Amino acid sequence: MRIVTAHQVEHLGWLGLFDKFSKADCIILCDTMQFEKDNWHNRNKIRSQSGSQWLNVPVEHDNHKPIKDVRIVDVRFWRKKYLKSIMQNYCKAPYFDVYYPTIEQLINEDNDYLIDLNIKLLYCMFKWFKIGNKEYCFLSQLNIDENLKSTDRLIEMSRKTNADVFLAGMCGNTYIEQEKFKEANIILDFHKFEHPIYKQQFESFLPNMAGIDYLFNCGER
Repeated sequence: MRIVTAHQVEHLGWLGLFDKFSKADCIILCDTMQFEKDNWHNRNKIRSQSGSQWLNVPVEHDNHKPIKDVRIVDVRFWRKKYLKSIMQNYCKAPYFDVYYPTIEQLINEDNDYLIDLNIKLLYCMFKWFKIGNKEYCFLSQLNIDENLKSTDRLIEMSRKTNADVFLAGMCGNTYIEQEKFKEANIILDFHKFEHPIYKQQFESFLPNMAGIDYLFNCGER
């Protein structure tokens, strides 16, 4: 059974997302979806002494466009602020020195488009979480009719990637028309994820942080 899953190109991602990716044979990165301000496309949360803290990548104000077309705004000192937040909160973490140099290098690179930075970070996270032997493609490469909505688009994604099973997100049952998948002879499965509890840098435990929180604290195990 060939399993496909899809997700918008987020910044850094969280454990549930990488767990979903690990269960698929083919991963569709949805680069043509609408950019959403103050969502997960250009920011994510890290654990801080006061609770949680946002890591933000500044983007252009004119951002009512697909994710792949949104540009990074080179606001003065944003990289320094971003990296300082990571350093302050994780410098004493057991695996900080393993991952931070690569993150620092990628953040300091000149990336005109947000998706370029997100993809570079994402591929590193795939490697660090040992999500290998997968096929990756962008939604923009599948030539899917832009007029297709919601369920019909997911079915077409499955057909284009020769999938027997489409693995949807945990909340997919609130909007996906399941009968349409049956009619298309494609199995619809919903991702299930139980968040692990692990030792963070500060008490008490907060779930749903960016994936780097787990890596800095626990490594690749």
